[in-house]
Amino acid sequence: MLATTYILGWCLGGLSLSMMIPAFFALIIGEETQAMAFMNSSVSLFFLAGGLIFALHQEKLAIGRKQQLLIVLGIWFLLPVGAGLPYYLSGVNSEFSGAYFEAVSGFTTTGSSLIQNLSDIPKSIILWRAMLQWLGGLTTLLMLSFIIGKIMGVELFGRDTRSIIQSNSGSSADLENTVRTILPLYLGLTVLCYLLLMLFGIASFDALCLSLSTLSTGGYMPREGSISLYGSPMAEITLAIFMFLGAVSVIWVKALLERNKNVLARTNEPLWIGLIILVLGGTLAGVSMFRNLPPDLWAIIDSLTLGLAGAASLITTTGFIFGNPNQVVVPYLLLLVIALIGGGRYSTAGGLKISRVLAMLNLSMRELQNLLYPHGVHPTLYGNKSRDETVRRSIWSIFSITILFLVFMILFLSYLGIPLNAALMVSVSSFSNFGPAYEMARPVDPDSFPIIASMGYKAQLLLCVAMIIGRVETLIILGLLNLAIWRK
Repeated sequence: MLATTYILGWCLGGLSLSMMIPAFFALIIGEETQAMAFMNSSVSLFFLAGGLIFALHQEKLAIGRKQQLLIVLGIWFLLPVGAGLPYYLSGVNSEFSGAYFEAVSGFTTTGSSLIQNLSDIPKSIILWRAMLQWLGGLTTLLMLSFIIGKIMGVELFGRDTRSIIQSNSGSSADLENTVRTILPLYLGLTVLCYLLLMLFGIASFDALCLSLSTLSTGGYMPREGSISLYGSPMAEITLAIFMFLGAVSVIWVKALLERNKNVLARTNEPLWIGLIILVLGGTLAGVSMFRNLPPDLWAIIDSLTLGLAGAASLITTTGFIFGNPNQVVVPYLLLLVIALIGGGRYSTAGGLKISRVLAMLNLSMRELQNLLYPHGVHPTLYGNKSRDETVRRSIWSIFSITILFLVFMILFLSYLGIPLNAALMVSVSSFSNFGPAYEMARPVDPDSFPIIASMGYKAQLLLCVAMIIGRVETLIILGLLNLAIWRK
């Protein structure tokens, strides 16, 4: 527990310092109430973090498997308590349960919100929302690389993690190497996205918030409405490209920038993600052009850019709305499937992950071949690699646990009075960290899809649990429930 507490102290300290950015921004633009809320939150967390670090800095701290599990859950469950303080102290959320929901949704890059009208929200709070998603995306990548990937096995997550982690000792050197690899890449892509958005006509504040939410695949908008309000096709294409980069493996992006052909050749998941975006984007563009017959050249270009950006927003679980929000109606079943599948491994995207779905399909075909030709030899290949029995069991275990957890969620939400279709969609969208999917489904039947703000604190806290479990992987939860770990 000491190691867990010590590391949580450093995380709280980092969160405290990050709050000073929106605090100074609030002072500059004259939002005194919000500035005080951020400063009070920052000072409180700073003293708490300082106390924990000072008390434990001379202790000999060992980080074993149990400590790693506790660190993961501690970060995702406890940091949003501190991150929610500015929402509560500034009056944006009158109940702390609502502030906690906002913080969890932002930090897990889910993108759900209890806020109904962004035009009434101070700019410093809007900046904090975007910053939380960015920090959550960075934390996700660090946790996946340094802890979760090792706990769940390199075969399940990919051997290419060795380009980030040189050993499995869990030492501070491993952590430093992970941070040195991921942080510059993540920060550099964010800055590049920001500069390009400004170049293509997006105002500085909006470009900053959009770039923070894009690389984290979070989907928070800096203003009410959709991306099409900016009227910039090049900005839409830019967002589509960076959503794609945010939703594919950070290891693949690193290999792409370094022109590492060996890693690129072994990884076909990004190719599948890109292909699906192109196909779905072309379909959405075709539907848009069919609705506006006969289209002129500008209408064709606009339909293509909006279609590709909209498809990227869906497939990457980002959730930006492209086009008129009242006219963008994605079929319920398609939304459900997209949300459940999600994006890529070692990324900030949510869901089961496309590579796992492809592996499950591959495994299913192999089992079918075994039934038809029981004496044949049918190796399970995925990505030019043979999958052993352990990996097969792990993949199907994740899928089975996910379905069982979603069934529990749906039953409990239905018990609280939420209609079945709404309970199904909000459960899947929260677990897959694709919160805007629920809002996209609401126009289909608004009367049967209550807004999340009206669901009550019990449902909202349950959705918080779903968002966190979806982010940390279900096998981690099972690991904590394994009594053998606690007997050691």
